[in-house]
Amino acid sequence: KALSYTLLDAFGRAPILPSDTRRDKILKRVARWKRERAEYYITQNTDIDIWYPDRPEALKNRKKRPKQGYEIGTLTELRQQAQHGGVLLPAKALPIGGSRQVMLTSSLQGIVRPGDRLIIDKKVVWVDWKNDAVGKDKIQLRFCWLGVRSSTEQPLPVYRLPPQSTGGRLLTKSKQFAYENLFTQVFVIEPTVGLTAVLARNEKRLAIKLRKSLPIPANYLKRRSKRHEQLAGQLAWRTVAYQKKCANNSTNVDNDIDEVLGGKKALRKKAFKETIPTPTTHEGYEESKRQARESAYLGQSGSQNHDWIEFKDEDTGKNCWRSKITGDITLEKPIELKSEAEIAFDTKKQARLLRAQVKNS
Repeated sequence: KALSYTLLDAFGRAPILPSDTRRDKILKRVARWKRERAEYYITQNTDIDIWYPDRPEALKNRKKRPKQGYEIGTLTELRQQAQHGGVLLPAKALPIGGSRQVMLTSSLQGIVRPGDRLIIDKKVVWVDWKNDAVGKDKIQLRFCWLGVRSSTEQPLPVYRLPPQSTGGRLLTKSKQFAYENLFTQVFVIEPTVGLTAVLARNEKRLAIKLRKSLPIPANYLKRRSKRHEQLAGQLAWRTVAYQKKCANNSTNVDNDIDEVLGGKKALRKKAFKETIPTPTTHEGYEESKRQARESAYLGQSGSQNHDWIEFKDEDTGKNCWRSKITGDITLEKPIELKSEAEIAFDTKKQARLLRAQVKNS
């Protein structure tokens, strides 16, 4: 048992014992040859009152001993820091897939500089080189965020990595060249995006045909089509064309696959998705009902005018929305009907609420 425990402990797989301290619980999840580096980063963690000495809460707590090292952060955050490195910063991030803007729960001005390397959700990202890349409540990345997250999820801890050495910079440049060269883009990434999108579309069609006769295989194909759609979107974000449009702030995340594929076929597909036949005849009405049922089965949002009906509640006088497909009634405006400006406003509002919670805590 002692030998097996020693071997497991050497590779960061030893079981947690009741007598282990907080430091042991964290370092036991790191290989033995990486523990010195992990402890170096964790010991640099400092209290938020040291980062922001002018805060009213910091002035109240100036006589208290500030927290430091292993006292900062949760066990999960410290274990992630020990495994991937970096110094824990006094802010949490709200990244959205396919966007360069990352909302923050508190300001990092004066702490993070343009060109710094950060770790968010176990991914290494670079802050843009522009002077205004670090704002009051957001930062701008050099490349768009490749993870799949929404603004409604929990904020993520942010870690800052030290500057790269000469060898590290050369390795980063070589990876960037291998990723951005014409051969990789034209013959690897873009064909993979197209094949994945076609596979997802064919799985949808087959699921619709089998949903009555074979519901179990149809549900399996429906789940696979959603995963392939998500994968195609993530691959489309990796193209140089999308990254350039993202840098110009002119990219619509929902249409990234069609933008990468291009051509008349993608435009016809986009027009077919957005157009529902006008029910002027019985056949047109039945066709619109059939498409609405298929969209509801696949979990897609159809036309705004056909999926939701807006009405006013007689008792409260507030606007409500009712779904024609499911019959559900909601007091909040559905996300399918919101514009990009409204979604951005909701994201900023949530970031302000999170900053208020952090200050109160």
